[in-house]
Amino acid sequence: MPREQDQLKSRKNPPPITVESQFDALVAQHPDALVILDEDDVVLFANKEADRLLGKGKNGLVPGSMLDVPHEVRHSKNNVIVAHGQSDRSLDYRLKSVQWDGQQAYMLCVRDVTQDLRRLKHLEKLERRGRLIVAQAAEGIIVVQDGLLKFHNPMVKRVTGYGDAELRQMRVLDLVHAEDAEVINEFEDVHTAESGAPITYIARMRTYDNEILWVEVKATPIDWQSRPAALCFFTDITNRVHAEQDRMLLATAVDQAVEAIVVTDAHGCVQYVNPAFEQLTGYTRAEVIGRSPQILYGGETHRDAYEQMWAAINRGEIWNGRFQNQKKDGTGYEEDTTVSPVFDEDGDLTNFVILKRDVTAQVNLERALRSAQRMEAMGTLAGGIAHDFNNSLALILGRCELGLNAISKDHPAAKQFESIYRAGQRAAGIVKQILVFCRQAEQEKKPLIVALVVKEAVELLRSALPKNIEIVTTIEKTSGRVLSDPSQVHQVVMNLCTNACHAMGERGGTLTVSLKEITVDSHAYAEVGELFPGPYIEISVSDTGIGMDHATLQRIFDPFFTTKEPDQGTGLGLATVHGIITGSGAAIRVKSEKNEGTTFTLYFPRCEEAEIVDQPLPRDQLAGTERILVVDDDKDFVEMYQALLSQHGYRVTSFVRAADALEHFEAQPDAFDVVITDHIMPGMSGIELARRLIEIRPDVPILLSTGLGRQNSHTTALEVGICERLLKPTPLSELIAAIRRAIGDSLQ
Repeated sequence: MPREQDQLKSRKNPPPITVESQFDALVAQHPDALVILDEDDVVLFANKEADRLLGKGKNGLVPGSMLDVPHEVRHSKNNVIVAHGQSDRSLDYRLKSVQWDGQQAYMLCVRDVTQDLRRLKHLEKLERRGRLIVAQAAEGIIVVQDGLLKFHNPMVKRVTGYGDAELRQMRVLDLVHAEDAEVINEFEDVHTAESGAPITYIARMRTYDNEILWVEVKATPIDWQSRPAALCFFTDITNRVHAEQDRMLLATAVDQAVEAIVVTDAHGCVQYVNPAFEQLTGYTRAEVIGRSPQILYGGETHRDAYEQMWAAINRGEIWNGRFQNQKKDGTGYEEDTTVSPVFDEDGDLTNFVILKRDVTAQVNLERALRSAQRMEAMGTLAGGIAHDFNNSLALILGRCELGLNAISKDHPAAKQFESIYRAGQRAAGIVKQILVFCRQAEQEKKPLIVALVVKEAVELLRSALPKNIEIVTTIEKTSGRVLSDPSQVHQVVMNLCTNACHAMGERGGTLTVSLKEITVDSHAYAEVGELFPGPYIEISVSDTGIGMDHATLQRIFDPFFTTKEPDQGTGLGLATVHGIITGSGAAIRVKSEKNEGTTFTLYFPRCEEAEIVDQPLPRDQLAGTERILVVDDDKDFVEMYQALLSQHGYRVTSFVRAADALEHFEAQPDAFDVVITDHIMPGMSGIELARRLIEIRPDVPILLSTGLGRQNSHTTALEVGICERLLKPTPLSELIAAIRRAIGDSLQ
């Protein structure tokens, strides 16, 4: 018990610690080797670490032993690192002169820096590697601080074209395109970002040569010389941006292309269509994706065309051709198609690109042109025979009129003359139809309310059509006027309705005639004529007859083409319609399907002029006593004119040679009140004769009688000064009415 008390007492009152004991403990436990040497390198003191690092021999490093101090340490005033090859260690020696027990001595401090040197070498190696990477980096690397370039790698020089000195003094704003200067604010965001996450953006950079480059920048906040900065990596993406711009431009061009574009896979399934395809076909993109373009096939194109197409594209060739396809609503249309196969880098077929162009209007125009060429050829033929034929008809009809005037109505020959006269009129009508469809017959155009003409034609048909044909009319109440010949418009409606009745045949059906005012919004081509934007009168004639196939539709306006039996018509009806429509500046469209009927739609441009109503000249004003000079190279024709006019009191002087008539007129220019001259005569034409007569006497009234109906001859006649042009055969009443108009004293 006393011993435990003594121990407890000693713990509470430990012996005092002296400075010497503390110093000895500190030196003994110091991590560096501490050695006191006299001037002869004899050890006076060494701590434990010194014995571990420097001790040699059996006893180690103890007072009185010798220590071999490296020569370079002895003669250096600073610390020296010595590498000991045998021990693979590096020691840092520091030697300092001190006093030890009143004697001159040296204190040697030694530290093992082997690991420190190894770490330093490793860091230096990493630094060299990092510098090499930065120097050889394919990206531009810069450090931006306070808006200035504090560091740049060689790639920055190569990309921008600036030198090192220029870059070190350059602001980052000097490199950025003016329109992208706002992106510099991103740097401030980088500096203040708490997360330290990099920010990526795209901007334009201006080079030394003023070239504009697109760069992608990645900026990360760092400390540079103990201050905030931004480490930026930028990559030249100019080619990528231009490629993307080209791709976007191509995509925009494809989307806005007028032609329909279809992309399919190698098996022909649709992968893409542009908006033009939707507008052309009526199908939406969703409706065709994954399906075959065969949904457009209308059955009009022969299978050989498709077989040729597949044979060509399977050989890797581009195929061009024309198809007759069908829209979603069943409307047929013509398209020019180009199919191009697409191959990958290995030469394997991956896609087909199909370009479709709607050529329906072009095809219609080509057909109209071919039809016009055929009519021009027919017109040349008709014009060649019309003059002589009309002269012959004029003689026949004129002689008939003379015969009828010479005998009583009860005379047995009267009926014969009347029969001959009617036959001549029918022949004249046929010639007129030929001239109409080839546009060599002049139309007497004037403003007219076409609805009245259509109603009159339909009412006339009601009594003539069989009872198994029902006539339905939907004629809007309109005062809309068109500029045309009323008799020819009447003829058009009659011809179309007659054709419709023949198409329905014995089984009968419904004939529908409609008229309304419409407005055409965009330019288009019909089967006959052009439709320009503007107001129109639309006349439609529909039947429920047998319809027509595509081949028949192509020829319906050809002269003498008919599907009727030989004794049922001449085939001039629709050809005449064609001539009247084109001569009126109108257009016509035809829609027909086999066994589903036919619809003819006429488009007459509306005019704003007031309607002109003809007032026929009373018969009691046809007689006269005027002096008339008649010139015609046909002697029979001259004699007929002289006889007819003489019966009505006119005094006629006639010549068969224009030169003789001119000579006689020169001698007596005031001896005639009216001159009637033929158009085509040997030696001198009627127009030339008229010109010579007017030179002699400018006020002489002249009538030109012709068997041709060309508009250009009418224009020329008016330019010369001819009062009026008469088309042979001219009925006597019309001839005398023209004489009275030329004289001008009986038209009050």
